[in-house]
Amino acid sequence: MSINADPINVTAGSTVNITALLAAAGDGLTTSDNNSTSDSQSRITASATIINSTGINSGNAVLIKGSGNEYTGIWNANVPPGKYSVNVSAASLQGSETFNGVLQINVLE
Repeated sequence: MSINADPINVTAGSTVNITALLAAAGDGLTTSDNNSTSDSQSRITASATIINSTGINSGNAVLIKGSGNEYTGIWNANVPPGKYSVNVSAASLQGSETFNGVLQINVLE
């Protein structure tokens, strides 16, 4: 998995574009119910949870499937200045997983 934010340093009250590249397990293989993995990938749901330095949820972004394995969402940084950690959760027919602390966003004054 790969994740990035644009911009990584954001002014409080601005928006951040969060992009994650996700792939389902067994990429390129056929699953037991004869659906291709690409069909399974189209059923991936993903979201980003933004956590402040004290561990409190400071916002969420639904990540929408774009081209290929790219999922993007927007977080409105209507929060006090500080360092924020991003957790990404993804679920598919094969299961679900959460990736904690995969990115840090700096909110500036």
